[in-house]
Amino acid sequence: MKRNISKSFAVLVMVLMLIGCANTGTTTTAGADQDFITNSYNALSVAGQAYDKGMTAIGTMYKAGQFSEENKVKAVAVATIYKAKYEEAVDALVLYSKSPTAANKLAVQTKIGEATAQVAAITALQILNSTK
Repeated sequence: MKRNISKSFAVLVMVLMLIGCANTGTTTTAGADQDFITNSYNALSVAGQAYDKGMTAIGTMYKAGQFSEENKVKAVAVATIYKAKYEEAVDALVLYSKSPTAANKLAVQTKIGEATAQVAAITALQILNSTK
C-alpha cells in the first residue's frame, strides 16, 4: 500500500510540473513559437502517459479490493472530463500552430492546465484511497 502512495505522489509532482511546461520559447519566421509548440506537445504527451498509468493503477487496485467502488465511480467521472479537456488542448494547439496569436497561445496554456488538473485529481483519488 505504501508503494502505491509513493508512486501516486511521484505522478502528482510530475503533473504539477507539467502545468508550467508550456509557457516560453522562440518565435519562428512563420510567427509560431516552435519551442512553445514542442513544449506543449511534450506536456500533453506526458499528461497522457500519467493518465494511462493512473487509471491502470486504479484498475489494478480496484481488482485487488484496494480501491472503493465510490472512488472508482469518481475516477471514471474525472477520466471522462480529462478526455474532453485533453482533446480541447490538442485542438487548441493545432489552432495555435496554424494561427499563432496571443489569444490562441493562452488557450493552449489554459487547456493544458485544465487537462493536467484532471490527471492530478486522478492521482489524488489514488492517494486518498490508499491512506484509508
